[in-house]
Amino acid sequence: MASATQRFLNYEMGKGQSNALKTVFSTSLFLHIIIAFVVLALSETIGLWFVNHKLQIDADRLHAANWVFQFSILTLIFQIIAIPYNASIIAHEKMSAFAYISIFEALMTLLIVLGINNSQHTDRLILYSGLLLVLSITVSLIFLVYAKRKFAECSLKICYSKIYFKEMLSYSGWNTLSVFSVMLKKQGIDILLNLFFGTVVNAARALATKLNNVVTGFVLNFMQAMNPQIVKNFAKGELSEMKKLIMFGSKFSFFLILTFALPILIETEPILSLWLKEVPEYTTIFTRLVIITALIDSLNNTLWTAQSATGKVKAYHITLSSIGLVNLPISYLLLKLGYPPYMPLIVTLVQSIVLTYVRLKFLKKSIKLDVSEFFYNVILRAFFISVTASILPILLHLYLNPNLLNTFIVCCLAVLCVSISFFSIGLKRNEKKKVLELFVNKIPILKHVTKYLS
Repeated sequence: MASATQRFLNYEMGKGQSNALKTVFSTSLFLHIIIAFVVLALSETIGLWFVNHKLQIDADRLHAANWVFQFSILTLIFQIIAIPYNASIIAHEKMSAFAYISIFEALMTLLIVLGINNSQHTDRLILYSGLLLVLSITVSLIFLVYAKRKFAECSLKICYSKIYFKEMLSYSGWNTLSVFSVMLKKQGIDILLNLFFGTVVNAARALATKLNNVVTGFVLNFMQAMNPQIVKNFAKGELSEMKKLIMFGSKFSFFLILTFALPILIETEPILSLWLKEVPEYTTIFTRLVIITALIDSLNNTLWTAQSATGKVKAYHITLSSIGLVNLPISYLLLKLGYPPYMPLIVTLVQSIVLTYVRLKFLKKSIKLDVSEFFYNVILRAFFISVTASILPILLHLYLNPNLLNTFIVCCLAVLCVSISFFSIGLKRNEKKKVLELFVNKIPILKHVTKYLS
């Protein structure tokens, strides 16, 4: 729903329809209030029954579980209602405000955790859930107050549009299909691994996934800043600029992922050993496969945004969801035939390559994107960046004895090699200037470099 609100706001901004922004926002807020009431009704009936009669909870902890459940429902309600305000901040590209609020939320969460550890409260679980609810309400109110003060469309004036309501509901519905497909695929793989190999392998996959989330989280925040421009360019009819931004964004998101991924791929075992006392079997290969898949997926970030900008998402999401769900029967068959537990992750990796091709074909049809140009300008350059950046760190890794200092040295060299390779091989001349301009306000000395490249 957040992506739907953001997309419609950016589309109207791109068309210069400032009056329509209030209608879009108000309709979105109305839709989210309806969703919040539906969630509340389902949670207090089916959800409450499930918690009290189906979940395996010790009798003496059922009271605490019900408190936690009620706090969780209220937290979710406030987060749903705050979505239009969050989307407005991102749509207006006020990323500094979004970042400060997110940092505040993260710091407060940390303080809550530290405070709980030193608390003498009789039930820390209830206290923890209650404090998270208070934090959620606080953050939601901060988003609301900031958006109302900064953006005229975020007033509470009722301005409902049946046309926007139907379009947003349809758009978010098809988007939800893809989200459901991804969730089903991930949970399905976990269930298959548990059925065939037990909880130890599940633990290994969970650790690999957690490490991957740390690597990819930064890139997702970066893409939030780029997405509004892609939608606005489409709304203005500036498809040439839109295509340039798609390719630049794909390369830059790949670079950001590779900056963190390459050190981990080379020094996987030392890093895991530093993090964990005992590293479960298969964790190393799981981690490497998951991160390589994330590198491939990073090329798709702007592709997804571009297709969403067109509003033609029905066939797109049906096709991608269908391909995504094929993973489960293939993985089950391979595991049934006796293949090792990392085989489903290899299937996922191959699937990511296929999905990249499918997304490109859709964009070729919807915005006339040149697939050959994307291959040579983005995919091929990404491949050469990866190869050239890996040579020196791998050689040093093989030469040095494994210890903490040498791991640190190899990681630093890998980051340096990725940066040099990306800037020298991955970018065209005009793109180099664009990258420098991203940092020029932060590092004044780069003004001289930018002037030289002009």
